[in-house]
Amino acid sequence: MGQIKDTQFEVDQKKCIRCGECVNECPVNILVIGDSIPFVADGRNGDCIGCQHCLAVCPEGAVSVLGLRAEDSYRLDTTEIASYLQIDRLLRGRRSVRRYRDEDVDATVIDNLLQTAFHAPSGRNDRRLSFSVINRGEVMDRFRQQTYEGLSDLVKTGKLPSGYESFVDIVNGWKMYDVDLLFRWAPHLVAATAPIDSPSPEADGIIALSHFEIAAQSIG
Repeated sequence: MGQIKDTQFEVDQKKCIRCGECVNECPVNILVIGDSIPFVADGRNGDCIGCQHCLAVCPEGAVSVLGLRAEDSYRLDTTEIASYLQIDRLLRGRRSVRRYRDEDVDATVIDNLLQTAFHAPSGRNDRRLSFSVINRGEVMDRFRQQTYEGLSDLVKTGKLPSGYESFVDIVNGWKMYDVDLLFRWAPHLVAATAPIDSPSPEADGIIALSHFEIAAQSIG
């Protein structure tokens, strides 16, 4: 994540109760509170990682940071938060069935799921994931065909990477029996990528796509 030059950290004096929650929550300890309202310590403005925890934990909505204000933020209604039992059932009930309908999922549904995935945690709050989406069945069909053609060429020329020997059978299954073992005839595809210099690019992508998948499970 690029260095933040100005946190734009501000506290509404009329709302602040000086509880110190924002100070205690800051993961890089750049906030201090003395005889007045909390503020960024001298020389620490550039150390902010943009996590917005200070904004999130303020019980009075007095904090604004990076131009974001509590009144403009996504509100979490505690009465709508799933119980442990509900989450437990959702997670235990998840199965990789890989049976898909031959129809496109509504674009709004996919966009909502991407928003959920975007808010997944990332290493050092890097948040530089990008999502590539194929959201139309006919495009996915072309991508599927091109993928198998590319794999077939690798098999023919003996350039299949070591450790991927099983892909020979996958390619043969496609060519001989029209069996799609890679995509299972899914109508769409979502891929997450991160810059190589991210603190944890592989883990970030896996976590985000897990969020996407679990959220999708909740709506069928």
